[in-house]
Amino acid sequence: MRPTASEQNTTVPARDEVFASEGQREERPAGSFLPLDPEDPLFHEGLVALLEDSLSLFWRARDRVLEKLEHRDPNNGHDDWEWRKILDTYPLPRLLQFMASDSPRAVRLRRSSPFVEVMSEEERAKLRELVERVH
Repeated sequence: MRPTASEQNTTVPARDEVFASEGQREERPAGSFLPLDPEDPLFHEGLVALLEDSLSLFWRARDRVLEKLEHRDPNNGHDDWEWRKILDTYPLPRLLQFMASDSPRAVRLRRSSPFVEVMSEEERAKLRELVERVH
């Protein structure tokens, strides 16, 4: 039996910790890191590699989407419904292909990626390392 999101000791990071500022690329001092930007295709390429390594991240993201849908404003949540459908119906190879895709739908849904919210610090560090290697 897999642990629930509340049992996994994950916290939702502050928006500034996760998102790059308006997609701007800045020169970085040595030893600093790129902010994680779910709209960046490199982010999802790294995320695909993390998911291939461990499905725990997948289950936590799915649990997070369900939680958000439970507590959503009735006028919001369209992207969350789409993520739920994707996470519930796509076989893993199709999910990974979709996440790395440049399709308009994939690009749009990157803005509301549930994976960012449930990543551990270790997973974020590993993702940053994967993204920086490509940069």
